[in-house]
Amino acid sequence: MKIILVIPGTSRTKRLESTFPFSIENLGVAYLLSSLNRAGLHALVVDGYADHLSPATTAEQAIGLLCEDDLVGVSVLQHTQTAARDVIAAIRAAGFTGPVVCGGWGATLAPAETLRFTGADCLLTGEADHSFPLLAHRVATGTSTSEIPGIVHASDPTHGCPSSVFTSTLDTLPWPTHYCFRPERHEDFSAPVPILGSRGCAWSRCTFCSVPTFYHGNPWRYRSPESLVAEMQHFHDTLGQSSFFFVDDDFMGTKTRGRVRATALAQQLMDSKLDLDFSFDCRVSDFEPFLFSQLRQAGLRRVFLGIEAGNDSSLRRFQKGHTVVDVRQTIRGLQALGIDVLPGYITFEPFLTIDDLIASIEFLLTDLAFAGGSAHLLRTALVPEYGTMLWTDIAKAGLLTGTFPHYGFVFREPEVAVVVERIKEYLESVPALTSPAAMLADIQRITNARRPLA
Repeated sequence: MKIILVIPGTSRTKRLESTFPFSIENLGVAYLLSSLNRAGLHALVVDGYADHLSPATTAEQAIGLLCEDDLVGVSVLQHTQTAARDVIAAIRAAGFTGPVVCGGWGATLAPAETLRFTGADCLLTGEADHSFPLLAHRVATGTSTSEIPGIVHASDPTHGCPSSVFTSTLDTLPWPTHYCFRPERHEDFSAPVPILGSRGCAWSRCTFCSVPTFYHGNPWRYRSPESLVAEMQHFHDTLGQSSFFFVDDDFMGTKTRGRVRATALAQQLMDSKLDLDFSFDCRVSDFEPFLFSQLRQAGLRRVFLGIEAGNDSSLRRFQKGHTVVDVRQTIRGLQALGIDVLPGYITFEPFLTIDDLIASIEFLLTDLAFAGGSAHLLRTALVPEYGTMLWTDIAKAGLLTGTFPHYGFVFREPEVAVVVERIKEYLESVPALTSPAAMLADIQRITNARRPLA
């Protein structure tokens, strides 16, 4: 028996790749490959996400590899649920009757809904480093899969085993098998190598974020600096790669252990004399001038900064734990060190007032004007993720639209909805090279025309 791991893609993939210089290799699948190999199991990957394949083409490639006694695993995110459904339907239409199992963030956040929507036989929730090899072994030997930790079967989607075992010591995991970086597969694949430094989030309070739900309250866990430097050295030597991107939800972690670990990592990278650069996601409150200056010397070149809003009302709703003033101070500090800032930003969310909207747009086109192409963030709207606190708040307020798995929202204030539509119409017609200052002046005229008189 062999295992075919399928990653459905969508048109959103190219937009993400063109916006952020991060790798789109699925590191979770790369880790699964290594865990399966360690267990003596053979697996192949069909990555429609990285290869920009349609669901039909993704399914066609998977079908070409399948035999009747094989096992299919499908990675599911919320925004790839429809693609996953189409891939599974095509595989079934081709005559494959073997087991199809789903996993990943989308599957974990909504197990019963995912099974009903995609048509999979079962799914594994949470981290599958241990549960998926166990499932594959039991399928291969014809033994029962009912007691595997974290499994949910389509035959009884409301009853599942306790969540998968969360790996407490990440250093014990085998290094990932980077299937995207083999020369015969991607000769010009120049994206940074994804690397896992930690799992979970020490903050775990952002209302729009699915991380707390996925990890079920499990604490932030991290790898040792020694393990990270050894892995970076290995893939620098074997793949010829010198750029790395930490995929961590919370690279810095706790105020104490996280800072000590980051300091040790910076020192060990400097001691190693490796000629490399790296990037990671961080919170606004993570910035400490001395620590980040050490990281800069060690190779830190850019951070994806979770700003999320340019008005304090939205930041409080999101439970970000910082203010607009804090954001400005952190951006100035990072720029002073020569660290590029890639902003995470949610321009439109359902509870905005006119004043909130104006403040966020002004912040975006002034304070974030340095981020080349920051105007694209004027189009970013909150995507309500099933299972998050904010999804529940939006639903309770009667502002949620759509059905699983595609949700949207309407604005609480009709006046905001009118202004947003006019801004969107303006953005469709504005010349591509219009400066942020000129765009701001135009948008201010639009918003002021609709502002109620005091």
